[in-house]
Amino acid sequence: MNGKTSRTVASMTRSMFALAAGVGMALGALAVLWMFWPIRGDGYGSGLGDLGLPLAYGALAGVVVGLICCSGAYAAIEIQAMGNQPATAARQSAAAGIGAGIAALLPASAVAALGWGEIDPAPFLGTALGLLAVCFASGFAIRAGLNRCAARG
Repeated sequence: MNGKTSRTVASMTRSMFALAAGVGMALGALAVLWMFWPIRGDGYGSGLGDLGLPLAYGALAGVVVGLICCSGAYAAIEIQAMGNQPATAARQSAAAGIGAGIAALLPASAVAALGWGEIDPAPFLGTALGLLAVCFASGFAIRAGLNRCAARG
């Protein structure tokens, strides 16, 4: 691997992790809103202003989950690169999506477990299933977008 190629790979890797953290932050905050919507009078107040701390926790958790899923996507891409098949952009994107989805099993299990003691566990179970789907789609889309940008030069 020459110097220019290694710089490009390192740049794509940094971009992949930065994008995953940003997407995770936004989606983590949205997940908190979804789990607690409509805002009830049972400790969360009556307005969005009372959700500041839960939204911050959701954003932080989203960053952590985004980085976990990105690590799974990166590992899947590296495992795929060791194979005999050529690493096309479509194969890399698919591997990234599958790796992110597999890595999302741990946080999705934790979210689902939070709902077991609730009267209505549907928001937690829906969030867990949504997490799996969103992590797969995000891993796929981030890698596809980075490959497209790299192809343009």
